[in-house]
This record gives sequence, C-alpha cells and structure tokens, in this order.
Amino acid sequence: MPNKPLKPCKHLGCPVLSYNVYCDKHRPKPTYDERRPNATDRGYDSKWRAARAAFLKDNPICIYCGGPSNTVHHDPPHRGDMHKFWDRSSWRAACSRCNSRIGVLEEGGLGR
Repeated sequence: MPNKPLKPCKHLGCPVLSYNVYCDKHRPKPTYDERRPNATDRGYDSKWRAARAAFLKDNPICIYCGGPSNTVHHDPPHRGDMHKFWDRSSWRAACSRCNSRIGVLEEGGLGR
C-alpha cells in the first residue's frame, strides 16, 4: 500500500494523479549531473586517492601558475578510459583553480 496519497500533476492543465510532483509525461528530463556516474564509479577510489597523494607529494607546485598543487590534471583527458586514467605520463600537478579553468576552456567543462 502506498505511503502517500496521489496528487494532481503540477503541469498546468494536466489532470493526471501522481505520487510525484509531475506525472510521467511531464517529469523533467534528468540533467547531466543526475546521469553522471559517481566519483568511485569513474575510477576515483581509494587506490586513486593513494596514487594522487603520492604524486602531489612529489609534485607540490602547480605547473600552470606556480602555486601549491592540490589536484592531478589528466592531459590529455582520459574520458573514462582506465588505461589513460592510470597513465602517469599524462598526470599534471595543478591547483584546483587551474584545473577547473583548463576543464572549462579545453574540455567544455564537467567532461562535456
């Protein structure tokens, strides 16, 4: 038995009753972030965190601005290819500001 009563769809003029805010026909399509796998599923797990920490310990300076590095930038982007993901020759020490800027300028931002 359902826990909550059916309510009219919030779409203007739709008479369908639903348990959600909108009926199936009018429910908004998922955004990119809702479809994107979580960080662990993309390879950023405990093994990555250990490798990242060791790399940043050996490379404490951002190669782009000279500030302290706190992220590992993949250049070229791995795009989900685990062979490229673990290829240390493509790792670059970067600060989060430079890493974000590069992601937006060169890759379209958020992997798009």
